[in-house]
Amino acid sequence: MRSGFLLLAGLMIAGSARAGNAESLDVEVEAAAAAEFAPRSPGNDLHALFYKEDPDRWAAAAGVWWARLEGPIAFDDDTKLDVSETLGLRAVKSVPTARLAWRIGWLELELDGFWYDNGGAAVVSEEFEIDGVIFEIGDVIDSDIRIYLYRLTIGARLLHEDWMTLNFQLGAGALYTEGRITAVNVDKSATWDTWLPLPLVGFSANGYFIKYPWTYEVEIGWIGFSQRALGANALEVRAALGYEINDWVLFKVGYRFMGINATVDSLSAEIDISGFFLELDFFF
Repeated sequence: MRSGFLLLAGLMIAGSARAGNAESLDVEVEAAAAAEFAPRSPGNDLHALFYKEDPDRWAAAAGVWWARLEGPIAFDDDTKLDVSETLGLRAVKSVPTARLAWRIGWLELELDGFWYDNGGAAVVSEEFEIDGVIFEIGDVIDSDIRIYLYRLTIGARLLHEDWMTLNFQLGAGALYTEGRITAVNVDKSATWDTWLPLPLVGFSANGYFIKYPWTYEVEIGWIGFSQRALGANALEVRAALGYEINDWVLFKVGYRFMGINATVDSLSAEIDISGFFLELDFFF
């Protein structure tokens, strides 16, 4: 009788131990699953922002900039055309943008550009002349203007924290502008095209906005040079808020402003390009 009681007690203890082990195993499995699928935070070693600790990383971005072009273009210091009103261009034009970046340790190499192309029709209200072609009051003109930017930038990291990464930037590129004005009621047309070199000195900062996964970025750059009949100065400002969709994709919405004052031979321009943009960044 006594031996039977001891056997029963032993079986109950063994069963209890097995149940405890099963419960412990269940807890471990649940903890592992939670760690695997939990949202990542700035404390993790993997997140979408380009300044993560990984020493080498690529980033590619594509976006749309709803740009407003304003200001005059002057020819031979006499004829001044308001690029939006005189030429009948669309007030706001969607502009594709692209960017490719590669970080090597504390250095970042970035290639970026945009392609502005706008056209319209208008009736000449004030006589003007371009390259010997005179457009008279009442002429019906068809216009097209293109502004393309290509730029390579080298950035050096000055500060690196979860809340901010600060970079100093040096860049070089070119701004290409091309235009055509044709009077559809008479047989006359004027065209122009020119390349303008664009050096750049600036700063950029990005980081998490209050907390993960919200992000921010701010960039400011200045351009300035003068040589004989060629000269330019410009200010570029870009600010954006972002949301990390996952470890490899970042969505941004922001505002971009570029003010350009340039002279190339007989062509001078004082134009502003500004507007909101959307951008999708991919990291790999």
